[in-house]
Amino acid sequence: MTADISGDNSHALREAYIAFTIRLAWALHRYGAPAHRLEEVLQLMSARFHLPGQFFSMPTGLLFSFGAWENQQTLFLRVEPGDVDLQKQVKLDALAELVALGELEPREGVEQIEAIVQEPARYGTVLSLACYGLASGAASRFFGGGWREIVVSCTTGLIVGIMAMVMAKRTSTSRVFEPLAAVLSSLLAALGAWWLGSLSTSIAVLGGLIVLVPGLTVTTALNELATRNLMSGTGRLMGAVMIFLVMGVGVALGTQLAEFVPERIGSTIALPAWTEGIALAVGLIAFSVLFRVPMKETPFTFLVGAVIYGIARLATASTGADLAVGLAAFSLGAAANLYARLRRRPSGIVLVPSLMLLVPGSIGFRSLVSLLEHNVLSGVEAAFRMIMVGVSLVTGLLLANLVLPPRRAL
Repeated sequence: MTADISGDNSHALREAYIAFTIRLAWALHRYGAPAHRLEEVLQLMSARFHLPGQFFSMPTGLLFSFGAWENQQTLFLRVEPGDVDLQKQVKLDALAELVALGELEPREGVEQIEAIVQEPARYGTVLSLACYGLASGAASRFFGGGWREIVVSCTTGLIVGIMAMVMAKRTSTSRVFEPLAAVLSSLLAALGAWWLGSLSTSIAVLGGLIVLVPGLTVTTALNELATRNLMSGTGRLMGAVMIFLVMGVGVALGTQLAEFVPERIGSTIALPAWTEGIALAVGLIAFSVLFRVPMKETPFTFLVGAVIYGIARLATASTGADLAVGLAAFSLGAAANLYARLRRRPSGIVLVPSLMLLVPGSIGFRSLVSLLEHNVLSGVEAAFRMIMVGVSLVTGLLLANLVLPPRRAL
């Protein structure tokens, strides 16, 4: 059974379906759906409603046109980019299917969307803050840090999480959040070196800021550009570049302030190889919480992430980093689409947390820091490598969608 508002059905029903479609688009945009996925969902809903429609998604706006070309009803909605919330994406996905199949009235669908939006976050504040620190510590280990770098990164990540929750409540403070966090990260790295002994401040800083580094945003932007969503992809990419710039300036300022902290001589302590496995487990759990993966789906996220990381490590040893990321991304995309088919859930549940292990954000951040330190050659080289890794990653995901198409648009 599919919804049909053609023929003799009332004008009120048509308006109800339009209202549901707009509200659904707003909610999906708010919880992290990229432009190409969002527009695919809206086109599918429009086709099932037998309601001609054209849709245009941008990072800060949504444009809707309903009806035949010569008699369209056009609406524009100003929106703000939101954080990825996979728990609410699951609920919105199931709700959209019920309305599209005619098993739920669109007016009730709008009410349920409002209820989903008003629901509290899947995981509590304390657990989320803890996972900011754990994700930072795991990232520090991936970057080759020892126990000192991990301790400093965990502390920095925890403080950054507190800042995020406090400063996000007001627009004026949220706009200066990234540079202030970068300044604080540099200062904490210097204080950590003074208190604990010699450590790699670059690893400590990057690990502490890993949740803010827009690697996922860069990957999403390149994916949108590859799928011909040029305006959304360009806007999102420029937004990511701006975050890189303000964070780089913050790190530079923090480094200058850190010169007043006395140095302490010590040695960097390398950790055994088996600790990388612990970091992988901790990182996947932390990102699952931060992206609000439903509890029942966490084992699948963990399994896919561990396998993809293993593929990436093995492929790097034989083919090089760029091709290894593409191969891992292809495997991840295929696994996510297979999961979506078997579990009837959005593929992002296993895709997004595992993607954080592959995104090139850390390379871009190091590129900017090198440029600020006047190491132009290494900075440009790192920036080019970031683009190549990003393109390789996106190509792998697109090929996976070709070989094993997803169950649905989400």
